Order: sequence, then structure tokens, then C-alpha cells
Amino acid sequence: MRKKSFLSFMIMLLFAVASCSSDEPATTEPGGNLSGDVGKTLIVYFSWGGNTKTVANHIYDLIGGEIVEVETVIPYPDTYEEVTQIAPGELASDYRPELKTKVDNMDEYDTLIVGTPIWGGHLTPAMKTVSYTHLRAHETCADL
Repeated sequence: MRKKSFLSFMIMLLFAVASCSSDEPATTEPGGNLSGDVGKTLIVYFSWGGNTKTVANHIYDLIGGEIVEVETVIPYPDTYEEVTQIAPGELASDYRPELKTKVDNMDEYDTLIVGTPIWGGHLTPAMKTVSYTHLRAHETCADL
């Protein structure tokens, strides 16, 4: 079986970089070209205010692959004030919302790039759902 590599990029202000299992990690060369064998790539992200979407699309423009936006069945409110009122309770209870978005073939990808805002120092509840339903099953993924 060929060796798979797994890269995970997470948004803190933009993306904080973390990677799992790779003898020859892919690197970005000057000019934005990705070197190394990253294989089949999936970019999966959740974006409430649009910043993570902008970064995910920029990465997609640089390296290609496939891109999927994670959406919850019950969408978050449109205003920042409303989200900041409900987010602390969701984070404290380790809430994992039901997702509208389904990615059934995540194990077919060699490289996975994950983007999420950071709410109160934590992954968003939507990306916790993705993490526990999809990423934990990936054979080269460490716990997030």
C-alpha cells in the first residue's frame, strides 16, 4: 500500500499549520508552487464570516484539488453579536451540530487541508463534527 500523507491547516488568524505523517513533506516554493508529492488533495473548510472561505479559495487557486465548504443543517445567525452569544455555550458543551455537507470518500485523498475559524481558542463546532466523523478514521491522522 502506498504511503499516504496528511496535512492539516487550521485558521487561527488565518491558518496555523499542522501536519501528520510524511517522510518528504510538501513545501511551498517561492512563487507559490507546491513541491513534493501531495497526491489527491481535498480542501475542506467551515467559514462563518467569509475569511476562512477566502483563504481556502486562495489555497485552492495555488494548488488545485477539490474544495468543499462545510455547512450546518441549522445555519448560524448572520450577526457577530448573536454568534458570540451562542458560541460559548456550544463550546462548553462540546456541541457537534448536524452537517448539511457530507464527504463520504475522505479516505480517498492523500492530502487533506482543513480550514476553520477559531472560536474562543477552540475549533468551531462544525469542524468538531467533521473531525470526529471523518478525520479520526483517516489512517495517518492524529487527534486534533
